[in-house]
Amino acid sequence: MQRALRLWAIAGLLALGLFGTGLFAPGGLLFGQPASAAGAGAADAVLPAEAYSDREVASYALGRNVVAAILEEGYEIDETMLARGIADALNGRESPFTVEELREALEALHAERNRRLWEGAAAWNLEYAAAFLEANGKRDGVHVTESGLQYEIIRPGSGKTPAASDFVKVHYRGVFADGLEFDSSYRRGVPSTFAVSDVIDGWSEALQLMAAGAVWRIFVPPHLAYGEAGAGPIGPNELLIFEIELLEIESPEVESGDR
Repeated sequence: MQRALRLWAIAGLLALGLFGTGLFAPGGLLFGQPASAAGAGAADAVLPAEAYSDREVASYALGRNVVAAILEEGYEIDETMLARGIADALNGRESPFTVEELREALEALHAERNRRLWEGAAAWNLEYAAAFLEANGKRDGVHVTESGLQYEIIRPGSGKTPAASDFVKVHYRGVFADGLEFDSSYRRGVPSTFAVSDVIDGWSEALQLMAAGAVWRIFVPPHLAYGEAGAGPIGPNELLIFEIELLEIESPEVESGDR
């Protein structure tokens, strides 16, 4: 529902006038052409603001602001059809397309925009994660496993080390590379219990290296976390950092939780 409302909000903005620079320049489709701007290059002609009415200048400003907002969101629009839609709306002409056709086209535009943004974010995050981990792995006290997982020991434990078939009770805090927290059992005030095999690969590997009572900070590469798919607030190929406190190893009969 929220996406549909957003799409129709865009449609409304198109109807109200998403004006590109060329369309709104003196001599463009929406302005009467000043005599001095006639001929070649009229669309690029620039006259002093006082040559236009306040309504014309305000309309130009509105158009640029609305288009800037749409382009900033990552949408790609066709200038010719944009101009036709504006002209039809301003002149009260009926749309040559049905409501269903307009809706489907807007949904396709939205989906394509999301795909491009997601792929762009995935590529950027992957490159950032690689650079971060390369530098982080050189810090004193940071250990790097064969899989690429990195960890540092904040407090060593003295208890048993869990196996993949075990359940564990932990407190943890998860943050992105910029320090923004996205999840925390500390904040909820209740530790989590789950099977070692039920968590992301980076967690599962780290837990099987920790002793009960230990506190570790782990740096999880994208391929050991949620990969390109992401999850909830976690974007595609996001590097994740967790502080994990292994409180105790539970009986395998304990019901698994989601983590």
